[in-house]
Amino acid sequence: MTNTDILLPTALTGCCMLTATELMGGFTREDGSREVLSQDDIKRCFIGRAKLLQATTIATLALYDQELSKGCTRRAVCGPVFLRLMNELRKNPTILCTLRWYTDRHGEGYADYHTGRHERDRHLCASCYGMLQDREKGGQRRVWRELPELMDVKVEGWDQGQVSPASAPAPQEPGN
Repeated sequence: MTNTDILLPTALTGCCMLTATELMGGFTREDGSREVLSQDDIKRCFIGRAKLLQATTIATLALYDQELSKGCTRRAVCGPVFLRLMNELRKNPTILCTLRWYTDRHGEGYADYHTGRHERDRHLCASCYGMLQDREKGGQRRVWRELPELMDVKVEGWDQGQVSPASAPAPQEPGN
């Protein structure tokens, strides 16, 4: 795939988002040559996909932990909002069980999407909304730290924090 260790976890993560047909079939480069993953990398992708899905599901569930912010100014409003969000999450497996654990291309994360910040009846106080964003970032960081292990690769310095999400490209959606 690549001889650059730092890119391998994110590249494999991107491959996890491909369909089995896309993953097995490879792609055609601009020069017309074919790029196909090795059997070991395909195996890593299938196993890594299951591990990554588990990690992102846990991170998403943790996002809606029922504990409100210590600085919550509207407990009577925010408490029911968190319950409603968790209930909506249970009913939407495409959000709960996703490999897209990073923010979307518009810079909005799941916290922005889920809170429906434009809907009056779902609006959280600023403190709870900030806490929700912090939880999301924390979950993303945890998944990031675990990425080489999830993808069954070793990257020197990754576990000491020498490799940050900002230093490696985000996984790309197929076709982007």
